[in-house]
Amino acid sequence: SEVEANILRLKNLNLPNMKFSLMPTISIMSVYYLDEVYDWAQKHNFKLFASNLTNPSEFGIANLTKEAQELIFDKFQNHPWSEIQQVLKFIKESVPTDGHTFIERMYT
Repeated sequence: SEVEANILRLKNLNLPNMKFSLMPTISIMSVYYLDEVYDWAQKHNFKLFASNLTNPSEFGIANLTKEAQELIFDKFQNHPWSEIQQVLKFIKESVPTDGHTFIERMYT
């Protein structure tokens, strides 16, 4: 909440030489909450430019397990934002993993 307050305070200064946008990186650990980020950005009139994490690749959404893919599909299948539908398309084109590489990486 403190970070949010500082971001909004800076944005509300309406400085003529500054533009604000959000650039979240989508990873295994953040993809489930993507709608919350988009909702917050829309609520506060921030442009949003999301990108998929590529390095370390073990944390990228191309490495979701089948169960995690299904969880994401169930949550977002009817979501109206095209950006989230693009994320679903990317996940659908990815071969699910067993999750072992992610778990090993988390413990190293």
